[in-house]
This record gives sequence, structure tokens and C-alpha cells, in this order.
Amino acid sequence: MTDIKKYKDVSKQMMKIIHSIDSSARIMGGMPRDLYFNKEINDIDIYSKIENYKIILDNLDSKVTCHYIKDNVYNTDDGVVSTIDYLTIEGIEVNLIGINIPPVEYIESFDCDICKFMYDAHEDKISIHFDINNLLKTKVILLNPNLNEKQLVYARRHIDKIRKKYPEFRVFLDNSLEAIALL
Repeated sequence: MTDIKKYKDVSKQMMKIIHSIDSSARIMGGMPRDLYFNKEINDIDIYSKIENYKIILDNLDSKVTCHYIKDNVYNTDDGVVSTIDYLTIEGIEVNLIGINIPPVEYIESFDCDICKFMYDAHEDKISIHFDINNLLKTKVILLNPNLNEKQLVYARRHIDKIRKKYPEFRVFLDNSLEAIALL
């Protein structure tokens, strides 16, 4: 089972360093969602502005013991440029993601609503950026209706992972009002 305290401690340690450079940085996605639903946590995804990315990495190197796994640079169809460094800190996988738009705006582009969670490590608070009451009532995960074909391919793989962890929810690949009305 996940050592929640260890994930929170690593998150707090990382965000203290990162926020000294980029106050807009956020922990988003799976970790805060899994904390909220009390599920096994896989990793920590930290999003920051790309212009601060190199400074953040240099500061992390000098303040925590990081083991670099790999890094990637992506250019997405919607014009978002991101770079990802996969690290392990105290045995926890941390994905540091630099993007060219503010993280609080980027969350709206996530592939499905159940991933639109943020975690404030300093306040130990989770914020939710979608209609959680609808999810809990209908038990349906909705995909982002603005995904293009390429993004849908990734979303389907991502949804397969979510289905395994959250079997109590169904996934709607068609977000039309007609399809939702059939529930």
C-alpha cells in the first residue's frame, strides 16, 4: 500500500524548492486524485512554466538527491510545448513537467475530468477543477470533448489504466448530451 505520508513529505519538499522559483507550479493529476479517493499512488506530476524549468532542475540537483530516469521534449498539436524529466526521490517517481502556459490553465486540457485535481502540499489541500458531484452521482468519467484524434489515442491508453484503478466508474468516449442522457 502507498505510504501516503512519504508522498506528502516528498511533495512538500519539492514544492518548497520549486515555489521559490516558480510560484505558479502545481501538483496535478493522479496523485491528488488518488489521495482524494484513497487509492494507491503511482507518482507525483509537478507542472511548472517552461521558462523556469532549467533553474528548477539545477536547484533540485543541489538540494535533494535525484536519480534521473529519462527526459523528453514534446510539441503538442495545440501548441503547448512541454519537457518532462522523470526522477526518483526517496524511491518515489516524480515527473517534472515544464509547459509554456500557466499550470492552472493547462489542467483544462487534461484528457478526462477525473484527472482535474490539484494538490497544495504546503496546505495539504486538494482542489477539484470539474463537477465532482456529477461524477459521484452518475459514476461516469467524461473525456475532454476538445481532443483531436492523436490525443484520443493517448486518452484511450490512459483510460485503460484509470478503469483498472477505478472500476466503479464507467468511461464515456462520447461526450454528447444525447449519450449522457441515456444514463
